[in-house]
Amino acid sequence: MPTWIPKRKRWRLLGLYLALLALSHIWCRWVPPVGLPQPGQLSTEVLVIDDDGEPTGEKTTLAYQDLSPPGVKDAPVLVLLHGSIYTPNSFDELIRQLAPNFRLIVPDLPGFGASVGSDLPDYSPATQAHELEGLLDHLRLDHVHVAGFGMGGAVALELANRGSDRVQSITLLGSTGTVEFEWLGDPVLNHAIYGAQLSLYNAAHALLPHFGWLDTGPINFASVRALWDSDPLRFRDLLIGYRNPLLIIHAENDFVEQLSSAQENYRVVPQSVLITIPGGHGAVLRDTTKVAAAIRQFVDKADHGLERTKSEVEQDRLTASVKDVAVSGPRSRTYEFLLLLVIAILTMFGEDATCIGAGLLVARGVLGFWTALAACLVGILAGNVIYYVVGWRFGRPALLHPLFSWAVKESDLQRMTTLFQRRGTWIIFLSRFVPASRLPVFMSAGILRFSFWRMFAALVVSNLLWTPLFVWSASWLGQGMIAMVEHYEKAALFIVVITVGIVLAAIHIVQPLCTWRGRRLWRARWRRLTQWEFWPAAWVQWRLVPVLWKLGRQSGGFLVFTCANPDFPSGGFIGAAKSIWLRALIDAGSAVPRWTLLPAAPASSTVTAAHRVETLQKWLAETPTAWPVVLKRDVGGQGRGVKICHSPDEALHYFVDNLCAVVAQEYVPGAEFAVWFAREPGTRTGRILAVAEAQFPTVIGDGQRTLERLILSDDCSLSRGQIFLAKFAARVADIPATGEVIVLSELAQPSDGAYALDATAELSTPELAAAINDLARHLSDFHFGKFQVRCPSREDFRAAKNLRVIGVAGVKAAGSAIRDPRRTAQEARRQTQAQWESCFAIGATLHKGGVKSARWKTILRGWFQARFGS
Repeated sequence: MPTWIPKRKRWRLLGLYLALLALSHIWCRWVPPVGLPQPGQLSTEVLVIDDDGEPTGEKTTLAYQDLSPPGVKDAPVLVLLHGSIYTPNSFDELIRQLAPNFRLIVPDLPGFGASVGSDLPDYSPATQAHELEGLLDHLRLDHVHVAGFGMGGAVALELANRGSDRVQSITLLGSTGTVEFEWLGDPVLNHAIYGAQLSLYNAAHALLPHFGWLDTGPINFASVRALWDSDPLRFRDLLIGYRNPLLIIHAENDFVEQLSSAQENYRVVPQSVLITIPGGHGAVLRDTTKVAAAIRQFVDKADHGLERTKSEVEQDRLTASVKDVAVSGPRSRTYEFLLLLVIAILTMFGEDATCIGAGLLVARGVLGFWTALAACLVGILAGNVIYYVVGWRFGRPALLHPLFSWAVKESDLQRMTTLFQRRGTWIIFLSRFVPASRLPVFMSAGILRFSFWRMFAALVVSNLLWTPLFVWSASWLGQGMIAMVEHYEKAALFIVVITVGIVLAAIHIVQPLCTWRGRRLWRARWRRLTQWEFWPAAWVQWRLVPVLWKLGRQSGGFLVFTCANPDFPSGGFIGAAKSIWLRALIDAGSAVPRWTLLPAAPASSTVTAAHRVETLQKWLAETPTAWPVVLKRDVGGQGRGVKICHSPDEALHYFVDNLCAVVAQEYVPGAEFAVWFAREPGTRTGRILAVAEAQFPTVIGDGQRTLERLILSDDCSLSRGQIFLAKFAARVADIPATGEVIVLSELAQPSDGAYALDATAELSTPELAAAINDLARHLSDFHFGKFQVRCPSREDFRAAKNLRVIGVAGVKAAGSAIRDPRRTAQEARRQTQAQWESCFAIGATLHKGGVKSARWKTILRGWFQARFGS
């Protein structure tokens, strides 16, 4: 989401979107899509036909208008067929002018208008013609004339092809044409476009809260599916096989169905008549006076046998009709220019993918090699110069803009800064050969004020070397690939998926493995995948589900364990506020670092992030406490919303993203430990269950290697390399001085890159047990939990000296284990199981004494507060 939307509002907007999406899907499930019938519309049921042309045994409703001219007997029957984009009033004006002369049958083809219903197995023109034949049988119409607009023309030809003399004539109104003049001029490429349209529609249908509008609107499932189900090669065969009169009315500037397509239809059908009118695709439905007059005259003559059939045409037109098509591809210069413009624009989003697509167009003869190459070169050069200018003009602020923040990472920019100072020209030259590198490269060049002419020269040379080779290779290989797709048409989708998978594997796996940095990052990913301490808690602890079920059944309730700490909300399970625990320790004196609670600042209030920083600074001055300060969400968990801020600016950024109540706490340096504690009800002394010692990874500078290289070279830091590279994005290109120690993690949280070692045997001393028991007595009726403790050294901790409690957890500590890399996952599960057994036993004893367990509603609310902020 855009960075200017506060985090709290982002979650609210996301929640609103998800709620609307859920309601939309419920609505569509319980209110089936049914189009609203027009006044006077009738309906009948026709058999549903599958994609093999066979009846399925089911029926679907087909709505239609049956308009007879008043006072005219035995008027010719004219069937008007709409196109793939349906609007209920598209034929209104034409109907008004034709109604006095003809009996008009105006159906809503299956899946369109008032004929919308459940999904049909096939929407191709052949299937729709078969289902339309059922309507004509129902009306007992043996002789009809048909006029089809757009895709309706294909349905009309399919109806005539059904093997009877029912169709006496056909009128094509801005109709679809032969595949050589449709879109990209190739059946495979056109089918790919239709597949992309269908995929976009399905994605919109699933991800947009449309409440049925996408099922009944002008563009619905049937409109995009009809194109996908159609056979683009079949239209020419239908034209060749048609023998009755044919009228073609086409607009001169039709962009959707080009005039060259209508001219080819006219050539292929020698008995046809071609009439052109000015205007675009919809002109045949708007300029109805001329169109209706032409239809009226043509149908009247055809009805009386006065229009020519194929057997009656002259020899020269018959000879011309059987010649092979002279050209392929779009014949409109405007269309070709727009296609080249699209190629140039797409290079800004994916150079290599666009070059491959341009090569395929060359392979099919849609574009010439030099024309496609010029479009790719112009687009690549213009796009890269734009990135350079944006970097030059706007600099770092541009990185915060949503247009670029998704692609430009701070780590990329910092890494390029150092490299540009030494090898800027070579970096620009080589970026053409490295996928996904040009955007950070050229924006970095602009931000660093790298010489424009050196940049442009390197850009031109690299593209002149690489782009022609890339486009030519794609066109050369494309012939074989498209031939294979045509041969294995049913497996085309799998071929495309496999090809895309191979390309992605080459970009994201093979290419990174060619560099030291890429190999180290892949090694880090492999470690995180194979070492249990990096796995999500659910993966490690799922085997405990039967154990927890059994404990719940034996203890008298699955939430009985929340009774273990009666004086704390839900026993300190999920959603317990940190301030409650800190207030309970108020009598512990210096054992608890100084802290304060900053109330929530709702987005609707006048409390701003800057105001909260001022409040924080006043508290620091009054305490007195110095920077750094630890800021924590009052309700949170697993390190979410915890940050050590070293300055007011860092605190300001923190408060912008955290509007909830925040605990500000004095920073305590030194070693950090976690102590699990349990005390049986009725006893004064408890026991230590486990002790974990936090480990904060560090690297030491050598005066030669960058911080990034130090991190990736260190075996301990490598497994958490992605965390550290993101955290130190602004410094990864720095070269630390010899002996300089860089602490990579300050928080004892896996999310910050820290890890823990099991130190129970070494550090669980009688002195520590006494000190922890003393702390626990400050917490009223506290029986189970975990203390987060800091002290100057390990020795001090063993001797229980200078202990500072920075945090307390209640019964939720039962579900945590020490993620010590020296232990096995089974040992971690045994620790967690022992903790749960102890917690349930304590809770069950107190529950029998009258303590009430938490409610599921409270637990769920606490989870939301901890996850998204209270």
